[in-house]
Amino acid sequence: MLMNSTLETPKIGEYATMEALRDAFPDSWVLISQPHLDSQLRAQGGIYLYHHTDRQNVYNKVKTMPDLSFWKVFYTGEYAQEGVEFLL
Repeated sequence: MLMNSTLETPKIGEYATMEALRDAFPDSWVLISQPHLDSQLRAQGGIYLYHHTDRQNVYNKVKTMPDLSFWKVFYTGEYAQEGVEFLL
């Protein structure tokens, strides 16, 4: 598998870094398979499969892929909006 640089748009079925996916698909939900994890179990990249601005569309796509066993969905934009707080 070729590693995708941040200068080109990730292609479906190819490995891409998290940085490349964030750059290519701002404010989108992204589905990757076989995520490459660092020592703290944070994804560093994976096989790019799908993206959409609507999270539910991405999860619907997962349902159409029965052989998908090791995958991750993540958002490329900012989570918090002004005036929004999180309770942990």
